[in-house]
Amino acid sequence: DGAGGRLLLVALDGENRWEHYPQAGGPFLRALYGRLSRHPEIDCETVSGAIARCPERGTLDRLRAGSWIHADFGTWIGGPEKNRAWGLIGAVRSLIQEASRDAGTAEEAQGAAWASLRAAEGGDWFWWMDGRFTTEYRAVFDETFRGHLRQACEALGRGVPESPGCPGSEASPVVNSA
Repeated sequence: DGAGGRLLLVALDGENRWEHYPQAGGPFLRALYGRLSRHPEIDCETVSGAIARCPERGTLDRLRAGSWIHADFGTWIGGPEKNRAWGLIGAVRSLIQEASRDAGTAEEAQGAAWASLRAAEGGDWFWWMDGRFTTEYRAVFDETFRGHLRQACEALGRGVPESPGCPGSEASPVVNSA
């Protein structure tokens, strides 16, 4: 609040449990955020809103992995399939950034492209796709991931770019069949 207030980020992960809540946790989350927003000493806002209000910024000398599994990023990066997937994400991100600099690209198209890219980045694809964990829905996760990337490119009227180390990425799955 500019007068010594503090920012507390409440990030609720636990995606592996929401399916056990009625309506995938919707009523629980609405009740939680409703109570927080009515609290007289708590101001709820988005992270981007809180950052915009903060005129003073510091630097971090060190950042520790916040992962609850193995306290590293190995679940999300490192293996060949995951590296190819991040390559695809990087290529699509570059395409969106390039299109965003083009005055002829509609804001609506840019917004749709960014939303689809964020869905690909935030999905569970990386959890399931290296054989470390198993699911009968492996093909569905791959199809969904690739669909988000395809939608990002289609929103801009472009094809999915090839990523480094992933020739023919538009036509073939990122993962090997398992």
